[in-house]
Amino acid sequence: MKVENINNSSIYNVNSNKNSSDESSAAKSSNVDSINISSKAKELAKQSEEEKMGEIKEKINSDFYSKKEVLEATAKAILKDLNS
Repeated sequence: MKVENINNSSIYNVNSNKNSSDESSAAKSSNVDSINISSKAKELAKQSEEEKMGEIKEKINSDFYSKKEVLEATAKAILKDLNS
């Protein structure tokens, strides 16, 4: 069993590279990145999230997370994350 990282290192702040100096509006707008996500992509992401939540609920109801090997893998992943 693989336990994913528990920290938020995969979450990036889009505005983290914002320059605090007074630049003109034109200069600021030329340095701004943007992304457009289609409604179909948003729908697929929502379906995927709902499926994952369903799987998690099934595992909770079946006591999957109470198994010794799952608890050990979780504890190892937490310790590894805390030590890094």
